[in-house]
Amino acid sequence: MVKGLVGLVRTFQLSLPQSFYQRSLIASLYNILGGAVIFLGMPLYASVVLIGAARFLETSLNLNFKIALIIMALIVAVYVVMGSIRGVMYTDTLQGTIMFFGMILLVLSVYYMLGGAISAHEALTSMGASHVRICEECGCNRLD
Repeated sequence: MVKGLVGLVRTFQLSLPQSFYQRSLIASLYNILGGAVIFLGMPLYASVVLIGAARFLETSLNLNFKIALIIMALIVAVYVVMGSIRGVMYTDTLQGTIMFFGMILLVLSVYYMLGGAISAHEALTSMGASHVRICEECGCNRLD
């Protein structure tokens, strides 16, 4: 029974271009368009993620950008070589763990720096929007 269900689920696994291809009158156009979007978009997306992660390492660990980029590329290469879905599961688990403990560390450090939970909440509430201004250089919001 379970083996039959696994086979049934596998038959319904389609990529977005494959799904369009099966459901459209102009299927070949959707298939070509979907493939082109994936072919052009994924390298751009991957490069943006790598550059962002390398900039984070550069800033937080005071590393040279090229060294940080090489470190991030090696990390990505290791989990890609480890295997498709297994590598994704491991990296997603690692990312979730880092984010979970990072948020706990962030909250605790803000509480510590502002003198406890109650005073931290009062300080953050009193800040309001009056302390935020728009930066003239780049247009982003900055705290005064």
